Amino acid sequence: MNFIHNDLGYRQGGETVEVTLSGSAANVRLMDSSNFSSYRSGRRHSYRGGLVTRSPYRMSIPHSGHWHVTIDMAGLRGNVRASTRILPGALPAASEAPLASVPSLLPPDDSPREFDVFISHASEDKNALVRPLAIALQGHGLRV
Repeated sequence: MNFIHNDLGYRQGGETVEVTLSGSAANVRLMDSSNFSSYRSGRRHSYRGGLVTRSPYRMSIPHSGHWHVTIDMAGLRGNVRASTRILPGALPAASEAPLASVPSLLPPDDSPREFDVFISHASEDKNALVRPLAIALQGHGLRV
């Protein structure tokens, strides 16, 4: 059987695999090492994925371990090229100080505060939402 193989190595659960196809649709499979061995031998195997007709295609790695991606044309006509990359599962938590703690961004406590307000909106929201909001802000001394 002809197939494209990408050994992803040890991956953390929650990471995302992104497969980009160029050419035809193809069968894309994400498998652990045991299922990849069965797939390669033509035996029954389990996988995530399936027939991919739109690119890029993303799959989440279900649990930590050694993972493989295969791309094949079994039962399909045409040719395909593929690339695979790993996307992070989640962004790390922010560790920066809040803006309020940066002294240069806060006016002195005794200085008068003056604010202008710009309301960006969809035209269909003008009468029901934006005008009442603008009137309420103006009632509190803000220029809108």
